[in-house]
Amino acid sequence: MLTTLEQLEREIEQFHKNVASSNKLIHLMETLADAVSSQTESINKKSESLEAVIAHVTNTMRSDYEIMLRQFSTEQKNYVDAIADIEENINNKYKEFLSKLENLEVEQLLEICRETQTTLVKIHMKKQDALISQIETMNMELKEINRNIDKKTSWSFAGIGAIIILLIIFYFIK
Repeated sequence: MLTTLEQLEREIEQFHKNVASSNKLIHLMETLADAVSSQTESINKKSESLEAVIAHVTNTMRSDYEIMLRQFSTEQKNYVDAIADIEENINNKYKEFLSKLENLEVEQLLEICRETQTTLVKIHMKKQDALISQIETMNMELKEINRNIDKKTSWSFAGIGAIIILLIIFYFIK
């Protein structure tokens, strides 16, 4: 009878450990979800800030540059929408995970946690790559704008110089 009682006590102790591990895992998953949400919010704020800068640049350039910047703004909005869709998908998967959590063993929970973490890292890397790509595209477009402005400025100075030379010649001819 002692062995059965001792065995029962060990099983109860193991059960308490499993419950504690499950609670820790739930807390870790909630922390991870909060971090993803916070990061998405940060990206949204940065996107809004970037759109404000784009609006300022658009107002200072000629109308043919406005078309190009509006296209970038549309792509940026699509990117934000895609991020929102990804976040919604992650939240749905997280809810689904929590519903299945009760039926899983600790080792299974740890494996799922590893897989989720890997997936989130991949999603984060894709978001970063897309944002970097868009920033590089915008940088190239702005460089092209600057080159066009430099050309027009050079031609303007050349025209002004020619006018000054002609004025000097006419001044001496009189």
